[in-house]
Formats: sequence, C-alpha cells, structure tokens
Amino acid sequence: MKKTIRSIAAVLLVILLLIPSFAVAESIPQVGYVQNGNVAEITVTGDGGKNVSITVKDENRYYFMSQGVTSDSGKAEFKAVLDTEKEYSYKVNIDGKVLTGKIVMDRVSVDPVPETKYANIYIKGYKGLILNESNIKIKEGENVLNFTLRILNENSISYENRNGYISSIDGQGEHDRGEGSGWMFSVNGVYPNVGAGMVTLKGGDTVKWLYTENFGKDIGGSIPQDKGVNSGHVTAETKVINKEATSKVTDKQIKDALADAEKKNNVNSITIKAETKETVIKSTVVVTKNSMTEISRANMDLRVDTSVGTISIPQKALAELASKSQGSTVEIVIEKMTVDKLTEEQNAVTEDSVVYDISIVSGDKHISYLGGQKIIIYLPYELKNGQLKEKVTVWYMNDKGQLEKVNCKYDEKTKLTSFATDHLSYYVVGYDNSISFDDVTEKDWFYKYVMYAVEKGLFTGTGENIFSPNKPMTRSMLVTVLYRLEGKLEIAKTASFTDIPSGQWYSDAVSWSVEKEIVKGITETEFKPENNITREQLSVMLYRYAASKNKVSGVAGSIDSFTDKDKVSSWAVDAIKWAVGQGIITGKSNGNLDPSGSATRAEVAAMLQRYIENVK
Repeated sequence: MKKTIRSIAAVLLVILLLIPSFAVAESIPQVGYVQNGNVAEITVTGDGGKNVSITVKDENRYYFMSQGVTSDSGKAEFKAVLDTEKEYSYKVNIDGKVLTGKIVMDRVSVDPVPETKYANIYIKGYKGLILNESNIKIKEGENVLNFTLRILNENSISYENRNGYISSIDGQGEHDRGEGSGWMFSVNGVYPNVGAGMVTLKGGDTVKWLYTENFGKDIGGSIPQDKGVNSGHVTAETKVINKEATSKVTDKQIKDALADAEKKNNVNSITIKAETKETVIKSTVVVTKNSMTEISRANMDLRVDTSVGTISIPQKALAELASKSQGSTVEIVIEKMTVDKLTEEQNAVTEDSVVYDISIVSGDKHISYLGGQKIIIYLPYELKNGQLKEKVTVWYMNDKGQLEKVNCKYDEKTKLTSFATDHLSYYVVGYDNSISFDDVTEKDWFYKYVMYAVEKGLFTGTGENIFSPNKPMTRSMLVTVLYRLEGKLEIAKTASFTDIPSGQWYSDAVSWSVEKEIVKGITETEFKPENNITREQLSVMLYRYAASKNKVSGVAGSIDSFTDKDKVSSWAVDAIKWAVGQGIITGKSNGNLDPSGSATRAEVAAMLQRYIENVK
C-alpha cells in the first residue's frame, strides 16, 4: 500500500514540475496582410496584451508608422495606404521580438471616386445678416430648397416652408414690411421665377436669400409691376364657339392707338380688350408680329384683358417676344383646363383649385421662354367666406403633377391674383390651407388671428394638429412669442432664476425679456414660467415691448365705457388705455374688459396681430 502511494506521489511530482513549462509557453509571432485597393490591411498575431510597433518603407523613405497592443485573442490590426505596383519592407516589433518581411502592392482597378461638389449660401433679412457659409457639400441631386432647409436646420434657424415656398426665415416673414415684401432667392446672381425646389445645384453655385421690401426692386431681382394705369385701349373683334373665344386685332387698330397715345401724356401701355359676355374657358388673342414690334419700339407695354384672365407684357419682354416669333401673327392663349385635359397625377393635386394653361404661339411654335424677361399674369379667384387674401396662392405645375409655389399677391377689389413669370406653362390658382388645426376652423372668430400668428412663426401648435385656442397663455409662452417677434436676438446676460434652468425652450426668451425689462420675475429669484398671463398683464407687457422700441406714442384710449373699468389694477391703467387706443385690446361681448381674466392663446394671437399692424 505504501509503495503504491509513493508511486502516485512520484507521478504527481513529475506533473507539477511540467506545469510551469506549459504556463510559460508562448505563441510564435506572425505577420500577414491583405491588399484592399491601395490599402494594405496588416495583421500581427502573437500573445494577448503585448505591445506592437510597425514601420513600412521602401528604399527611400517611411510610408507608415504606428503602434498598438494585441487584443485578448492576440491580434493587432493596422491599415497602411500605399502606392500600387510597388514593393515595400515592413519591420514589426512585438514585445521585443522583431519580424521583417515584404509587402507587394499589386495593380488594381479602382472605381473613380465621385467628385465632391460644394456650394455657398448667404441669407440676409431686414434685420441684418442671418447666415454666410462657404464650401458646403452638396448632396447628389440636391435642389436649392432642400439645400437651404438642410442648412437652416443644421444652424437651428427657424423658418416657415409652405409647400416649397419659404415665407419666413429667422422670424422675418412675408408682408412684414408691406405687400411687396418677402423672401427671394438667386443662384449666381440670377433670380429664377420658379420654385426653389425646381433648381438643381451644381458645384460652385452661390445661393442667396434676400428679403425684398419692394417686389425685388431693392435687391436687384425686380419683379415687373404692371404700369397699366394710363393706357391706350383697343377693342378686339371676338367670336365664341363652344366656350372658346378668338379675338383679333388689326395693325390699323394698334397704329391708331399708338398715334392717340402720342398725343396724350403719360400713356405707357396699350390694352387689348378681348372680354365677352358669354362664359368661356379658353381665350385666344391674335396680334400681328408687326404690331408687337411697333408697340415695343414706342417703348410701351402690352396688356391683354380676356374673360379668362389677363396678361401684361412689359416692353422688354415684348421686344423679346417679337424677335422669337416665327410667323406673321402671335397668339396669346389663356385656357382654363378641364378634368379631361389633365393627367391623373395632375388632377390628384389640384383639388378645389383651378388649372390654367398659359401659352404664346407663333408659326405653330410655342414660345415658352422669353430670354429671362418676365410677363405678369392675372388670374381670377373668388374668396370664400372666412378665407384670407394672404392665403390665395399660385403654383407652377409640371407634367408629373408636382407643384411649386410662386410669389403672388391677391387684390380683393379686382378679385385677381397676379404673379410674374418668364416661363409659360400650367399654373394653379387656389387657397393654401396647408396649416390647419382640428380645433381651429374658419368659422371661429379667432381663425385669421391664429393663422396669422402661426404663419409668421410666432406660435406653434400644442400637439399634432392641435392649437388649443382656449388654453390660457403662460408667462413662458408669452415671452417666447415676443422673443420670436423680435427676431431671437443674442442675449447679453443670462437671467438668474431658480425656476428657469438653462437649456429650456423658453430660457433665452426669459433672459431677453428681463434684459429689456418687458417681463420681470415674480420675486427676485423666481420667474414662475407656468403662471397664466392675465389680460391686463398682457397689455402691460406689450406696452413695455413697444416702449423698448420707442413706439408708445399716440393718443391713449378711454376705458370709461367698460363696465368693469374699476377692476383694472392701478399699475396697469396706462398700459390698458394705450392698448385700447391702439386697437390692440377690445372688450368682450358683455362689455367687460375682464382685466384679471386669463388671456387665452387665441386672444393673444388677436392682440399680437393688432399690435403688429397698428404699432410695429
């Protein structure tokens, strides 16, 4: 028994003596590589956690040097960019062991790298420079609209995009500075009269968005305006067959009109009257090429009035038209398109709008482009009850039924919407109701005020398709609205309130309002952002806001007629009287001012529009 135990102990001793040799056994380091194009992907294999350094060189210089540590599995990987059709030598040191070898880079077929294209963007509003960036990468097939919106988003600049038409940037909106104000874009100094979504960018392009206050005249992109007040008139002979009118004007009529115009002062255009008492869907006016030339030589515009619509052709565009005419006559055509003449795609997007085909034909050739010269087109639209003139819209429609909004304006007196274009095609006239809320309808008294505030970027909804018009306005909401109205200027100092943490959606607005002394804290340390605003508090805040801009002049109104005038707080009397005098605040249906009542979001929208229109 003892002998057996001694034998087992001897065996165990031998095993134990062998174990250390097993534990310290090391892997043999190896180096391998795989060529991938002009990159050598080099793998060093050895024990885990070992330091590795590597150099790759030819006979003249080093091309690659790096170092690392092997992973738990014992691998370290490196990537060296090398020339093809060339041989290199490598030297690897892994934990003191040096390995050398060769890397042979074979010739490979490398797909050409797509050329990276860059563009520039410049945006300037009526408050100054908004953005100026150069060498921005263009995405494949990117157009001006997508490019602009992408850059605005990347720079956190607010904007309003109405179906491809940018109506506001950084709080500076269309019609802020009058009927002729709004945003226009140019590419390399040229103002296209198509939507920004229809202009594809090329490398080196410079996109400029400028705010015009006079239909583009002030920024070098003038939209021609119809002179048409003093005009010589010619009545065309018109025949109607199957609701299609054809009107002809003789050279003698034009000659007599020009002679008569010469005798008068300030006659700057010739108007052809081609209207009918019958209902027509297509009107064709035929004028000789010679008459076109004579009108242009007399430095006059040509205006064509039909029962379907009106076209005004400025003198320069008229000269271009005459030069492009290949026949002896020119046909000016305005046609209201019927369903059967449109494709399914086109019919699908028109809804309640009307599609017009505007064309000019000479010698059986359509003249759709006038060398960059623009003509003015007037098309009818009847405002429905509760609709706003600002939302009457014109779109250009291509063959695929895609719509691009164009600049236009609507005249409530003539019931015509006008726009300028250098490209004749299909145009759609309708009402842009793209902004809609389930709880705001055209029947509500506050509809136009809510739409106005939303379109100008002052308000947003409280949820998907929800505006919450009757929800009380909070202090944080109001200062944010006023901050947007001011243009979100940089703040000089951050307000210190214990209940206003940094990074909130209203933080900068609170700091701005305190800096301008428009809205103060409830206490020295608390702002109370969720407290509701009363109607008298709102009046005071608008009064202070106007004072900060030196715009509180004007006769104060009287509050004597309001039944609850005595309920106005003493500190709010002057502001309430000012607001009443400016037409900003009105009484409720019961004759009360309700000064201490919470101001709803709808009421604030109404007061803001009145403020902007009457004071700002």
